Amino acid sequence: MARVTHFAGGGYQVTVTSAEFALVRKALGEARRLCRFGIEILDGADEATQAETAKTSRLRQEIEALAMREASLRSLQKTMAEIDNR
Repeated sequence: MARVTHFAGGGYQVTVTSAEFALVRKALGEARRLCRFGIEILDGADEATQAETAKTSRLRQEIEALAMREASLRSLQKTMAEIDNR
């Protein structure tokens, strides 16, 4: 069984058996692996968000361009209607 000793200077000493030490090492390895996995997931989510932002920005630009074309067509239609009415 593990034994913890607290030192007056504020430090600790943990005494464990080799089996306990192996379990602690395995648990730390699993925690490290899960942490890396979590970071990869978060990085992927960040990349997806950035891609969505770029896609949204590109769509917004295309919508604005279409709106300008529509305004130009309306102006052209108005001009043509005025010419037809003369």
